[in-house]
Amino acid sequence: MNAVFWFSAGAVVAALNAVTRRRAVTSIPASTKAHSLVLVVGGVFLRLGLIAGLLGLALQRGIVPGLLAFGGLWVTRGVILVCFGLGWFGVFERVPESVNDGG
Repeated sequence: MNAVFWFSAGAVVAALNAVTRRRAVTSIPASTKAHSLVLVVGGVFLRLGLIAGLLGLALQRGIVPGLLAFGGLWVTRGVILVCFGLGWFGVFERVPESVNDGG
């Protein structure tokens, strides 16, 4: 398999990682703490399993595919963090001041 495949596979896994993390955080209900813990811990194991599986498969093919998959993970993660920080995805919406003041 070629370099583009492994880099793209890393990018896809990083994107899935960001989507599942965002979905878990936005769907946490404030009332049930046990349910929230299950969502967060389950999501962590799912994300780590995807990353470990990708890197394991890539490293079985050689060091270059492993490094390309790792590079895809980190480059995409960096791009996603920059885009979220700049507000390009509309994730960080303004919270009214009355909510911040508690009233």
